[in-house]
Amino acid sequence: MLICALLAGCAVVPEPLSDRELRDRAIDGANRATANQEPVSKPVGLHEAMARAVKYNLNARIEQAEAVLKLRQLELSNMAQLPNLVADLDYSGRNNYDGSSSRSLITGLQSLESSTSSDRHLVKSDLRLSWNILDFGLSYVRANQAADQALIAEEKRRKAIHRLLQEVRATFWKAAAAEKLSRKLAGLDKKIRAAQLSEQAMEREGTSSPLMALTHQRELLELQIELQRLNRELGTSKAQIAALMNLPPGTDFKLSLAGAPASFADTLPPAGNMMSFALLQRPELRQAGYSSRINQREAEAALLELLPGITPLLSVDYDSNSFAYEHNWVAAGAKASWNLMKIFSYPRKDAAIQAEGDTLDKKALATAMAIMMQVQVSRLNYSQAKRSFYLAQDLYDVEKKILKQMSSAHAAGSIGGHSLLRQEMRLAAAEAKKGLSYADYESAFGTLFVSLGADIGIDGIDETQPIEQISITLAHNWYKMSSPSVVGSIPKLSSH
Repeated sequence: MLICALLAGCAVVPEPLSDRELRDRAIDGANRATANQEPVSKPVGLHEAMARAVKYNLNARIEQAEAVLKLRQLELSNMAQLPNLVADLDYSGRNNYDGSSSRSLITGLQSLESSTSSDRHLVKSDLRLSWNILDFGLSYVRANQAADQALIAEEKRRKAIHRLLQEVRATFWKAAAAEKLSRKLAGLDKKIRAAQLSEQAMEREGTSSPLMALTHQRELLELQIELQRLNRELGTSKAQIAALMNLPPGTDFKLSLAGAPASFADTLPPAGNMMSFALLQRPELRQAGYSSRINQREAEAALLELLPGITPLLSVDYDSNSFAYEHNWVAAGAKASWNLMKIFSYPRKDAAIQAEGDTLDKKALATAMAIMMQVQVSRLNYSQAKRSFYLAQDLYDVEKKILKQMSSAHAAGSIGGHSLLRQEMRLAAAEAKKGLSYADYESAFGTLFVSLGADIGIDGIDETQPIEQISITLAHNWYKMSSPSVVGSIPKLSSH
Protein backbone atom coordinates (compact mmCIF):
# COMPACT_ATOMS: atom_id res chain seq x y z
CA MET A 1 0.00 0.00 0.00
CA LEU A 2 2.87 2.34 0.84
CA ILE A 3 4.46 1.69 -2.56
CA CYS A 4 1.15 2.35 -4.33
CA ALA A 5 0.77 5.61 -2.42
CA LEU A 6 4.31 6.68 -3.37
CA LEU A 7 3.73 5.83 -7.04
CA ALA A 8 0.43 7.73 -7.04
CA GLY A 9 2.16 10.73 -5.51
CA CYS A 10 4.81 10.68 -8.27
CA ALA A 11 2.28 10.54 -11.13
CA VAL A 12 2.48 13.49 -13.53
CA VAL A 13 -0.70 15.14 -14.79
CA PRO A 14 -1.12 17.89 -17.43
CA GLU A 15 -0.81 21.35 -15.92
CA PRO A 16 -1.98 24.19 -18.22
CA LEU A 17 -0.32 27.58 -18.00
CA SER A 18 -2.15 29.93 -15.68
CA ASP A 19 -3.71 33.17 -16.90
CA ARG A 20 -0.93 35.11 -15.20
CA GLU A 21 1.77 33.02 -16.88
CA LEU A 22 0.08 33.46 -20.26
CA ARG A 23 -0.19 37.21 -19.71
CA ASP A 24 3.43 37.48 -18.60
CA ARG A 25 4.61 35.47 -21.62
CA ALA A 26 2.55 37.62 -23.97
CA ILE A 27 3.93 40.86 -22.52
CA ASP A 28 7.48 39.52 -22.54
CA GLY A 29 7.13 38.33 -26.15
CA ALA A 30 5.73 41.66 -27.30
CA ASN A 31 8.58 43.54 -25.59
CA ARG A 32 11.38 41.28 -26.83
CA ALA A 33 10.06 41.11 -30.42
CA THR A 34 11.15 44.69 -31.09
CA ALA A 35 13.78 45.17 -28.35
CA ASN A 36 17.27 46.56 -29.02
CA GLN A 37 16.37 47.97 -32.44
CA GLU A 38 17.74 51.19 -33.81
CA PRO A 39 14.90 53.76 -33.80
CA VAL A 40 13.75 55.38 -37.04
CA SER A 41 15.17 58.91 -36.91
CA LYS A 42 14.87 59.93 -40.57
CA PRO A 43 12.91 59.03 -43.70
CA VAL A 44 13.50 55.39 -44.61
CA GLY A 45 14.97 54.68 -48.02
CA LEU A 46 14.76 51.43 -49.95
CA HIS A 47 18.12 50.10 -48.87
CA GLU A 48 17.57 51.07 -45.24
CA ALA A 49 14.25 49.20 -45.36
CA MET A 50 16.11 46.18 -46.72
CA ALA A 51 18.81 46.55 -44.05
CA ARG A 52 16.21 46.67 -41.28
CA ALA A 53 14.48 43.60 -42.72
CA VAL A 54 17.76 41.67 -42.90
CA LYS A 55 18.71 42.60 -39.34
CA TYR A 56 15.37 42.63 -37.50
CA ASN A 57 12.79 40.59 -39.43
CA LEU A 58 11.81 37.72 -37.17
CA ASN A 59 11.42 35.16 -39.97
CA ALA A 60 14.93 35.96 -41.17
CA ARG A 61 16.21 35.61 -37.61
CA ILE A 62 14.53 32.20 -37.35
CA GLU A 63 16.39 30.99 -40.44
CA GLN A 64 19.62 32.43 -39.01
CA ALA A 65 19.01 30.60 -35.73
CA GLU A 66 18.34 27.36 -37.64
CA ALA A 67 21.67 27.73 -39.46
CA VAL A 68 23.50 28.33 -36.16
CA LEU A 69 21.73 25.32 -34.62
CA LYS A 70 22.95 23.05 -37.44
CA LEU A 71 26.51 24.31 -36.94
CA ARG A 72 26.30 23.53 -33.21
CA GLN A 73 24.97 20.06 -34.05
CA LEU A 74 27.92 19.59 -36.41
CA GLU A 75 30.29 20.41 -33.55
CA LEU A 76 28.55 17.77 -31.43
CA SER A 77 28.89 15.25 -34.27
CA ASN A 78 32.63 15.95 -34.44
CA MET A 79 32.93 15.40 -30.68
CA ALA A 80 31.19 12.02 -31.07
CA GLN A 81 34.22 10.75 -33.01
CA LEU A 82 36.47 11.04 -29.94
CA PRO A 83 37.17 8.02 -27.70
CA ASN A 84 35.38 7.55 -24.38
CA LEU A 85 37.33 8.51 -21.29
CA VAL A 86 35.37 7.51 -18.18
CA ALA A 87 36.39 8.10 -14.57
CA ASP A 88 34.70 5.93 -11.90
CA LEU A 89 34.84 6.30 -8.11
CA ASP A 90 33.18 3.64 -5.98
CA TYR A 91 32.82 3.56 -2.18
CA SER A 92 31.32 0.68 -0.26
CA GLY A 93 31.00 -0.01 3.47
CA ARG A 94 29.35 -2.53 5.81
CA ASN A 95 28.88 -3.03 9.56
CA ASN A 96 30.88 -6.30 9.64
CA TYR A 97 33.54 -8.08 7.64
CA ASP A 98 32.90 -9.91 4.42
CA GLY A 99 34.22 -13.33 5.52
CA SER A 100 33.79 -16.86 4.24
CA SER A 101 35.03 -20.40 4.69
CA SER A 102 35.51 -23.31 2.30
CA ARG A 103 34.01 -26.80 2.14
CA SER A 104 35.64 -29.77 0.50
CA LEU A 105 33.68 -31.08 -2.49
CA ILE A 106 35.12 -34.53 -1.86
CA THR A 107 34.59 -35.03 1.87
CA GLY A 108 31.99 -32.38 2.49
CA LEU A 109 33.97 -31.12 5.50
CA GLN A 110 34.95 -27.54 6.20
CA SER A 111 38.49 -27.23 4.93
CA LEU A 112 39.23 -23.69 6.13
CA GLU A 113 38.18 -21.55 9.02
CA SER A 114 36.22 -18.38 8.28
CA SER A 115 38.44 -15.60 6.99
CA THR A 116 38.25 -12.33 5.08
CA SER A 117 40.28 -10.67 2.36
CA SER A 118 38.42 -7.41 2.27
CA ASP A 119 38.24 -4.31 4.47
CA ARG A 120 34.90 -3.19 5.84
CA HIS A 121 35.23 0.13 3.97
CA LEU A 122 36.54 0.16 0.40
CA VAL A 123 37.33 2.83 -2.15
CA LYS A 124 37.86 1.83 -5.75
CA SER A 125 38.51 4.07 -8.76
CA ASP A 126 39.54 3.70 -12.37
CA LEU A 127 40.15 5.85 -15.40
CA ARG A 128 39.07 3.90 -18.49
CA LEU A 129 39.82 4.77 -22.11
CA SER A 130 37.86 2.94 -24.80
CA TRP A 131 37.32 3.51 -28.47
CA ASN A 132 34.91 1.53 -30.58
CA ILE A 133 36.40 1.57 -34.08
CA LEU A 134 33.04 0.82 -35.71
CA ASP A 135 31.37 3.66 -33.80
CA PHE A 136 34.19 5.97 -34.92
CA GLY A 137 33.53 5.10 -38.55
CA LEU A 138 29.80 5.64 -38.15
CA SER A 139 30.39 8.91 -36.26
CA TYR A 140 32.60 10.13 -39.10
CA VAL A 141 29.82 9.43 -41.61
CA ARG A 142 27.23 11.12 -39.35
CA ALA A 143 29.49 14.14 -38.95
CA ASN A 144 29.70 14.50 -42.73
CA GLN A 145 25.92 14.26 -42.92
CA ALA A 146 25.62 16.91 -40.21
CA ALA A 147 27.96 19.12 -42.25
CA ASP A 148 25.64 18.77 -45.24
CA GLN A 149 22.66 19.55 -43.00
CA ALA A 150 24.42 22.75 -41.96
CA LEU A 151 24.94 23.64 -45.64
CA ILE A 152 21.24 22.95 -46.32
CA ALA A 153 20.29 25.27 -43.45
CA GLU A 154 22.53 27.97 -44.89
CA GLU A 155 20.89 27.61 -48.31
CA LYS A 156 17.47 27.87 -46.67
CA ARG A 157 18.59 31.05 -44.93
CA ARG A 158 19.90 32.39 -48.24
CA LYS A 159 16.58 31.65 -49.95
CA ALA A 160 14.65 33.28 -47.09
CA ILE A 161 16.77 36.44 -47.41
CA HIS A 162 16.21 36.50 -51.18
CA ARG A 163 12.46 36.23 -50.67
CA LEU A 164 12.47 38.82 -47.89
CA LEU A 165 14.42 41.43 -49.85
CA GLN A 166 12.22 40.89 -52.88
CA GLU A 167 9.09 41.39 -50.75
CA VAL A 168 10.59 44.56 -49.26
CA ARG A 169 11.38 45.91 -52.73
CA ALA A 170 7.85 45.32 -54.04
CA THR A 171 6.12 46.61 -50.89
CA PHE A 172 8.36 49.66 -50.55
CA TRP A 173 7.32 51.05 -53.91
CA LYS A 174 3.64 50.50 -53.24
CA ALA A 175 4.03 52.27 -49.92
CA ALA A 176 5.93 55.08 -51.62
CA ALA A 177 3.13 55.52 -54.15
CA ALA A 178 0.58 55.51 -51.31
CA GLU A 179 2.52 58.10 -49.32
CA LYS A 180 2.90 60.32 -52.37
CA LEU A 181 -0.81 60.16 -53.23
CA SER A 182 -2.24 60.29 -49.72
CA ARG A 183 -2.51 64.09 -49.51
CA LYS A 184 -3.80 64.39 -53.05
CA LEU A 185 -6.47 61.73 -52.47
CA ALA A 186 -7.48 63.37 -49.19
CA GLY A 187 -7.86 66.72 -50.99
CA LEU A 188 -9.97 65.11 -53.71
CA ASP A 189 -12.16 63.48 -51.06
CA LYS A 190 -12.86 66.90 -49.53
CA LYS A 191 -13.74 68.34 -52.94
CA ILE A 192 -16.08 65.43 -53.69
CA ARG A 193 -17.85 65.78 -50.34
CA ALA A 194 -18.21 69.53 -50.87
CA ALA A 195 -19.65 68.92 -54.35
CA GLN A 196 -22.11 66.38 -52.89
CA LEU A 197 -23.32 68.90 -50.31
CA SER A 198 -23.69 71.52 -53.06
CA GLU A 199 -25.71 69.15 -55.25
CA GLN A 200 -27.99 68.19 -52.35
CA ALA A 201 -28.59 71.87 -51.54
CA MET A 202 -29.38 72.64 -55.17
CA GLU A 203 -31.79 69.71 -55.26
CA ARG A 204 -33.59 70.95 -52.13
CA GLU A 205 -33.77 74.50 -53.45
CA GLY A 206 -34.97 73.32 -56.84
CA THR A 207 -32.29 75.24 -58.73
CA SER A 208 -31.51 72.17 -60.85
CA SER A 209 -33.72 69.50 -62.35
CA PRO A 210 -34.13 66.31 -60.28
CA LEU A 211 -32.65 64.17 -63.08
CA MET A 212 -29.61 66.45 -63.44
CA ALA A 213 -29.09 66.49 -59.64
CA LEU A 214 -29.34 62.70 -59.39
CA THR A 215 -26.99 62.27 -62.35
CA HIS A 216 -24.40 64.52 -60.71
CA GLN A 217 -24.80 62.68 -57.38
CA ARG A 218 -24.28 59.35 -59.16
CA GLU A 219 -21.09 60.66 -60.75
CA LEU A 220 -19.84 61.90 -57.38
CA LEU A 221 -20.61 58.53 -55.73
CA GLU A 222 -18.75 56.75 -58.52
CA LEU A 223 -15.79 59.03 -57.87
CA GLN A 224 -15.95 58.19 -54.16
CA ILE A 225 -16.02 54.47 -54.91
CA GLU A 226 -12.98 54.83 -57.15
CA LEU A 227 -11.27 56.86 -54.44
CA GLN A 228 -11.94 54.19 -51.82
CA ARG A 229 -10.63 51.50 -54.19
CA LEU A 230 -7.37 53.37 -54.61
CA ASN A 231 -7.07 53.93 -50.87
CA ARG A 232 -7.75 50.26 -50.22
CA GLU A 233 -5.19 49.15 -52.80
CA LEU A 234 -2.48 51.44 -51.48
CA GLY A 235 -3.46 51.91 -47.84
CA THR A 236 -2.08 48.67 -46.32
CA SER A 237 1.29 48.82 -48.06
CA LYS A 238 2.90 51.07 -45.45
CA ALA A 239 1.80 48.76 -42.64
CA GLN A 240 3.24 45.84 -44.60
CA ILE A 241 6.64 47.48 -45.07
CA ALA A 242 6.66 48.35 -41.35
CA ALA A 243 5.97 44.69 -40.52
CA LEU A 244 8.77 43.53 -42.82
CA MET A 245 11.17 45.90 -41.02
CA ASN A 246 9.81 44.60 -37.66
CA LEU A 247 8.92 48.09 -36.50
CA PRO A 248 6.69 48.29 -33.42
CA PRO A 249 3.01 48.64 -34.43
CA GLY A 250 1.96 52.24 -34.80
CA THR A 251 5.48 53.56 -35.48
CA ASP A 252 5.26 56.80 -37.45
CA PHE A 253 7.80 57.02 -40.25
CA LYS A 254 8.18 58.43 -43.72
CA LEU A 255 9.72 56.95 -46.83
CA SER A 256 12.57 58.46 -48.78
CA LEU A 257 12.96 58.01 -52.53
CA ALA A 258 16.44 59.53 -52.70
CA GLY A 259 18.73 57.30 -54.72
CA ALA A 260 16.17 54.52 -54.87
CA PRO A 261 15.43 54.01 -58.61
CA ALA A 262 17.33 51.05 -60.02
CA SER A 263 19.21 50.82 -63.30
CA PHE A 264 17.13 48.54 -65.45
CA ALA A 265 18.55 46.39 -68.19
CA ASP A 266 17.35 47.38 -71.65
CA THR A 267 18.06 43.93 -73.04
CA LEU A 268 18.27 40.63 -71.22
CA PRO A 269 20.83 37.93 -71.92
CA PRO A 270 19.66 34.83 -73.81
CA ALA A 271 17.28 32.60 -71.90
CA GLY A 272 19.70 29.68 -72.11
CA ASN A 273 22.42 31.66 -70.37
CA MET A 274 20.07 32.69 -67.58
CA MET A 275 18.77 29.14 -67.10
CA SER A 276 22.29 27.74 -66.89
CA PHE A 277 23.21 30.40 -64.35
CA ALA A 278 20.08 29.64 -62.29
CA LEU A 279 20.77 25.90 -62.27
CA LEU A 280 24.15 26.65 -60.71
CA GLN A 281 23.05 29.32 -58.21
CA ARG A 282 19.54 28.47 -56.99
CA PRO A 283 19.42 27.41 -53.31
CA GLU A 284 16.84 24.70 -54.02
CA LEU A 285 19.17 22.75 -56.32
CA ARG A 286 22.06 23.12 -53.90
CA GLN A 287 19.83 21.72 -51.16
CA ALA A 288 18.92 18.83 -53.46
CA GLY A 289 22.62 18.13 -54.04
CA TYR A 290 23.37 18.08 -50.31
CA SER A 291 20.34 15.86 -49.63
CA SER A 292 21.57 13.41 -52.27
CA ARG A 293 25.02 13.38 -50.67
CA ILE A 294 23.45 12.68 -47.27
CA ASN A 295 21.61 9.72 -48.80
CA GLN A 296 24.82 8.37 -50.35
CA ARG A 297 26.54 8.54 -46.96
CA GLU A 298 23.60 6.72 -45.41
CA ALA A 299 24.46 3.85 -47.77
CA GLU A 300 28.05 3.97 -46.48
CA ALA A 301 26.78 3.87 -42.90
CA ALA A 302 24.63 0.82 -43.70
CA LEU A 303 27.70 -1.02 -44.99
CA LEU A 304 29.76 -0.07 -41.95
CA GLU A 305 27.07 -1.47 -39.67
CA LEU A 306 27.71 -4.93 -41.20
CA LEU A 307 31.25 -4.98 -39.79
CA PRO A 308 32.14 -6.25 -36.33
CA GLY A 309 32.87 -3.67 -33.69
CA ILE A 310 36.32 -3.77 -32.09
CA THR A 311 36.84 -1.80 -28.89
CA PRO A 312 40.37 -1.43 -27.46
CA LEU A 313 40.37 -0.80 -23.69
CA LEU A 314 42.95 0.82 -21.45
CA SER A 315 42.39 1.66 -17.79
CA VAL A 316 44.27 2.88 -14.74
CA ASP A 317 42.81 1.32 -11.56
CA TYR A 318 43.05 1.84 -7.80
CA ASP A 319 41.75 -0.28 -4.90
CA SER A 320 42.09 0.80 -1.24
CA ASN A 321 41.69 -2.79 0.10
CA SER A 322 44.57 -3.35 2.58
CA PHE A 323 44.57 -7.09 1.80
CA ALA A 324 45.31 -6.48 -1.88
CA TYR A 325 48.84 -7.21 -3.03
CA GLU A 326 48.78 -4.28 -5.49
CA HIS A 327 46.70 -1.19 -4.95
CA ASN A 328 47.40 0.40 -8.36
CA TRP A 329 47.57 -1.27 -11.73
CA VAL A 330 47.11 -0.67 -15.45
CA ALA A 331 44.83 -2.96 -17.45
CA ALA A 332 44.51 -3.34 -21.20
CA GLY A 333 42.24 -5.40 -23.36
CA ALA A 334 40.00 -5.51 -26.37
CA LYS A 335 36.44 -6.54 -27.07
CA ALA A 336 34.84 -7.54 -30.32
CA SER A 337 31.11 -7.66 -31.02
CA TRP A 338 29.14 -8.42 -34.15
CA ASN A 339 25.42 -7.89 -34.55
CA LEU A 340 24.62 -10.69 -37.00
CA MET A 341 21.03 -9.50 -37.44
CA LYS A 342 22.38 -6.53 -39.41
CA ILE A 343 23.35 -8.95 -42.18
CA PHE A 344 19.75 -10.08 -42.60
CA SER A 345 18.29 -6.57 -42.41
CA TYR A 346 20.83 -4.98 -44.77
CA PRO A 347 19.08 -5.86 -48.09
CA ARG A 348 15.88 -4.15 -46.98
CA LYS A 349 17.73 -1.15 -45.62
CA ASP A 350 19.76 -0.87 -48.83
CA ALA A 351 16.56 -1.05 -50.89
CA ALA A 352 15.02 1.74 -48.79
CA ILE A 353 18.13 3.92 -49.22
CA GLN A 354 18.09 3.34 -52.99
CA ALA A 355 14.38 4.17 -53.14
CA GLU A 356 15.02 7.40 -51.23
CA GLY A 357 17.89 8.19 -53.61
CA ASP A 358 15.61 7.67 -56.63
CA THR A 359 12.99 9.93 -55.02
CA LEU A 360 15.57 12.65 -54.35
CA ASP A 361 16.83 12.39 -57.91
CA LYS A 362 13.33 12.80 -59.35
CA LYS A 363 12.67 15.72 -57.02
CA ALA A 364 15.90 17.34 -58.20
CA LEU A 365 14.86 16.91 -61.84
CA ALA A 366 11.43 18.39 -61.10
CA THR A 367 13.08 21.28 -59.24
CA ALA A 368 15.44 21.94 -62.14
CA MET A 369 12.54 21.99 -64.58
CA ALA A 370 10.56 24.31 -62.29
CA ILE A 371 13.56 26.66 -62.00
CA MET A 372 13.96 26.87 -65.76
CA MET A 373 10.25 27.62 -66.07
CA GLN A 374 10.52 30.29 -63.37
CA VAL A 375 13.37 31.94 -65.22
CA GLN A 376 11.33 31.97 -68.41
CA VAL A 377 8.23 33.32 -66.62
CA SER A 378 10.25 35.98 -64.81
CA ARG A 379 11.69 37.14 -68.16
CA LEU A 380 8.19 37.46 -69.59
CA ASN A 381 6.86 39.19 -66.46
CA TYR A 382 9.75 41.62 -66.55
CA SER A 383 9.09 42.53 -70.18
CA GLN A 384 5.36 42.90 -69.54
CA ALA A 385 5.88 44.95 -66.37
CA LYS A 386 8.29 47.20 -68.25
CA ARG A 387 5.75 47.79 -71.01
CA SER A 388 2.91 48.30 -68.50
CA PHE A 389 4.93 50.93 -66.64
CA TYR A 390 5.73 52.88 -69.80
CA LEU A 391 2.06 52.75 -70.83
CA ALA A 392 0.97 53.93 -67.36
CA GLN A 393 3.53 56.73 -67.57
CA ASP A 394 2.21 57.79 -70.98
CA LEU A 395 -1.37 57.68 -69.66
CA TYR A 396 -0.40 59.86 -66.70
CA ASP A 397 1.26 62.39 -68.99
CA VAL A 398 -1.84 62.53 -71.21
CA GLU A 399 -4.21 62.90 -68.24
CA LYS A 400 -2.01 65.67 -66.86
CA LYS A 401 -2.16 67.57 -70.16
CA ILE A 402 -5.93 67.09 -70.35
CA LEU A 403 -6.32 68.48 -66.82
CA LYS A 404 -4.27 71.51 -67.79
CA GLN A 405 -6.53 72.14 -70.78
CA MET A 406 -9.71 71.61 -68.74
CA SER A 407 -8.46 73.92 -65.99
CA SER A 408 -8.09 76.66 -68.58
CA ALA A 409 -11.54 75.88 -69.94
CA HIS A 410 -13.04 75.97 -66.44
CA ALA A 411 -11.38 79.29 -65.74
CA ALA A 412 -12.94 80.59 -68.95
CA GLY A 413 -16.36 79.29 -67.85
CA SER A 414 -16.79 76.86 -70.74
CA ILE A 415 -16.99 73.70 -68.58
CA GLY A 416 -18.42 73.05 -65.14
CA GLY A 417 -16.77 72.08 -61.90
CA HIS A 418 -17.99 68.48 -62.11
CA SER A 419 -16.08 67.85 -65.31
CA LEU A 420 -12.92 69.31 -63.79
CA LEU A 421 -13.36 67.22 -60.64
CA ARG A 422 -13.78 64.06 -62.70
CA GLN A 423 -10.57 64.85 -64.57
CA GLU A 424 -8.71 65.46 -61.32
CA MET A 425 -9.91 62.05 -60.21
CA ARG A 426 -8.77 60.47 -63.47
CA LEU A 427 -5.35 62.07 -63.02
CA ALA A 428 -5.12 60.73 -59.46
CA ALA A 429 -6.11 57.28 -60.69
CA ALA A 430 -3.52 57.49 -63.46
CA GLU A 431 -0.87 58.54 -60.97
CA ALA A 432 -1.81 55.63 -58.71
CA LYS A 433 -1.61 53.23 -61.64
CA LYS A 434 1.75 54.68 -62.53
CA GLY A 435 3.01 54.14 -58.97
CA LEU A 436 1.65 50.60 -58.84
CA SER A 437 3.07 49.84 -62.28
CA TYR A 438 6.45 51.08 -61.17
CA ALA A 439 6.20 48.91 -58.05
CA ASP A 440 5.41 45.93 -60.31
CA TYR A 441 8.33 46.91 -62.53
CA GLU A 442 10.71 46.97 -59.55
CA SER A 443 9.24 43.73 -58.25
CA ALA A 444 9.63 42.01 -61.62
CA PHE A 445 13.25 43.17 -61.84
CA GLY A 446 13.95 41.79 -58.36
CA THR A 447 12.08 38.56 -59.14
CA LEU A 448 14.30 38.15 -62.18
CA PHE A 449 17.35 38.02 -59.91
CA VAL A 450 15.59 35.75 -57.41
CA SER A 451 14.79 33.30 -60.21
CA LEU A 452 18.50 33.29 -61.10
CA GLY A 453 19.51 32.57 -57.50
CA ALA A 454 21.67 35.68 -57.49
CA ASP A 455 22.39 36.96 -54.00
CA ILE A 456 20.90 40.40 -54.75
CA GLY A 457 23.65 42.17 -52.93
CA ILE A 458 23.67 40.25 -49.62
CA ASP A 459 27.28 39.09 -49.92
CA GLY A 460 29.55 40.50 -47.25
CA ILE A 461 26.69 41.65 -44.99
CA ASP A 462 27.18 41.26 -41.25
CA GLU A 463 23.84 41.46 -39.40
CA THR A 464 25.62 42.76 -36.29
CA GLN A 465 26.65 45.98 -38.06
CA PRO A 466 24.67 49.22 -37.64
CA ILE A 467 21.73 49.76 -39.97
CA GLU A 468 23.50 52.55 -41.86
CA GLN A 469 26.50 50.34 -42.68
CA ILE A 470 24.29 47.45 -43.83
CA SER A 471 22.29 49.90 -45.94
CA ILE A 472 25.44 51.24 -47.61
CA THR A 473 26.69 47.72 -48.34
CA LEU A 474 23.32 46.70 -49.79
CA ALA A 475 23.18 49.79 -52.01
CA HIS A 476 26.71 49.23 -53.29
CA ASN A 477 26.21 45.51 -53.92
CA TRP A 478 22.80 45.93 -55.52
CA TYR A 479 23.85 48.61 -57.99
CA LYS A 480 26.93 46.58 -58.83
CA MET A 481 24.86 43.44 -59.34
CA SER A 482 21.91 45.03 -61.15
CA SER A 483 23.77 47.27 -63.56
CA PRO A 484 22.82 46.70 -67.20
CA SER A 485 26.37 45.67 -68.05
CA VAL A 486 26.30 42.89 -65.47
CA VAL A 487 22.79 41.70 -66.29
CA GLY A 488 23.52 41.69 -69.99
CA SER A 489 26.76 39.74 -69.64
CA ILE A 490 25.56 36.63 -67.80
CA PRO A 491 27.42 33.84 -69.58
CA LYS A 492 26.06 30.46 -70.53
CA LEU A 493 27.78 27.88 -68.36
CA SER A 494 29.84 25.35 -70.26
CA SER A 495 29.65 21.64 -69.45
CA HIS A 496 33.45 21.65 -69.40
